Amino acid sequence: CAQALGGLRLGLGLGLGLGLGLGLAKMRAPTLLLALLGSAAGFLPLIPNSKPKPNPSLGLRLGLGSGSRVFSSSVNEDVERRKNPEVYEDASGPDAAKRSLAALKRPQVLAPAGGWDQLRAAVANGCDAVYFGLQPNDAAGTGLNARARADNFRDDELSDIVAYLHEHGVRGYLTLNVLIFEKELAQAQRAVRNAAEAGVDALIIQDIGLARLAHEVAPHMPIHASTQMSVTSAQGVKFAAEQLGVSRVVLARELSVGEIQKVASAAPDIEVEVFVHGALCVSYSGQCFSSEAWGGRSANRGQCAQGCRMPYGMLVDGELRHLLEDASYLLSPQDLMALDLVPELMEAGVACLKIEGRLKGAGYVALATQAYRAAVDATWADVQRRRLEAGLTPQDVAAAGGTLDFFEEAFEMGQEQQIAEAAAEAAVPVLRESLRQVFARAQDETHDGLTLGYLNGTAHQEVVRGR
Repeated sequence: CAQALGGLRLGLGLGLGLGLGLGLAKMRAPTLLLALLGSAAGFLPLIPNSKPKPNPSLGLRLGLGSGSRVFSSSVNEDVERRKNPEVYEDASGPDAAKRSLAALKRPQVLAPAGGWDQLRAAVANGCDAVYFGLQPNDAAGTGLNARARADNFRDDELSDIVAYLHEHGVRGYLTLNVLIFEKELAQAQRAVRNAAEAGVDALIIQDIGLARLAHEVAPHMPIHASTQMSVTSAQGVKFAAEQLGVSRVVLARELSVGEIQKVASAAPDIEVEVFVHGALCVSYSGQCFSSEAWGGRSANRGQCAQGCRMPYGMLVDGELRHLLEDASYLLSPQDLMALDLVPELMEAGVACLKIEGRLKGAGYVALATQAYRAAVDATWADVQRRRLEAGLTPQDVAAAGGTLDFFEEAFEMGQEQQIAEAAAEAAVPVLRESLRQVFARAQDETHDGLTLGYLNGTAHQEVVRGR
């Protein structure tokens, strides 16, 4: 009926349009244009009210959370469906959900190491990788990393660091995450060469010029784009990969889980890393000038004086008064703690969960690493259980590109409940109170200093108590 009605309207449109057009041919151009538009109106019912056909691979990747179906408005839909079944596949159906489940990857837990004590604590508590910087050996005292005030490591310790880490099955990433001046290029080049010779697993770099230089000096050295690059979109991720040759991008802290998922889905061949715990800067992605302005110590060169972390009030006639009744830390964001979001971040396609804290002690590193190790392991055990319940095999997981860690053993056992219980017993959770006690900023009687940051969306009044 719809096709017949459309044909009738087409005939009427053609007849009326052509008749009006011929009858008004001697009229002025605007009137003739209206007549022609009238004839075009007859075609409108035949223009399909359709959306662009989705990329099948993208539909599958978002199948678990999209909740949408793929429809076609073509009058020959049945024919097209037979010709191209993969395009018309239900992106939210059970098959898509199984493929998404099979494609899940187990993210790394990346811990900070400001010195040997912190490095050993991270390894002892189950990290997959650590990141660390070099001690200053230049007149400016930067060490070319964003935590110049940490103990850091000497150049000649690199081989020992890598040997220790690899002995325990842990990777080591060297931070060269500041902007580099022309006079520092030779120093940066030496650092890259020394890292490559020592067997460092990757470099974390902010400066785009240094990224290009690092490829020339050490072509096979993986490069991770620092969060200081302020990458917030899939286009930025692709640019970093295609133009700078990076294999992983540490996304800006200002993104929500939903935004992270969109980035990871649109750039599936490039790993994304996100911060899940530790300090948040009052400025965008840590690019702050207050320390330089107030005390001549550049935060962008690893020497932040952290003036924003101080309590503030107002001096009135020589008397210090609080600006707000229950808040003094007016510029200091509370710390990030995303333990509860580990499952969502894993589903979003995050390859690495990063803990901030190269200026903090071994106790903080140990507890934070233990907490996220337990959260990842518990979440991953649940993934294995769901895979078994869905009837997936190791071959299915391998074909989808997912992580096989422990799944082959679980598949051989075939005991979903026993696997889940054993994993839950092994993954002892770290209490929020313990993390608060070891380190959290801007605490008072009503706030423990720990928030979800921006992972649930814009939350400035929660992160910094500015009311």
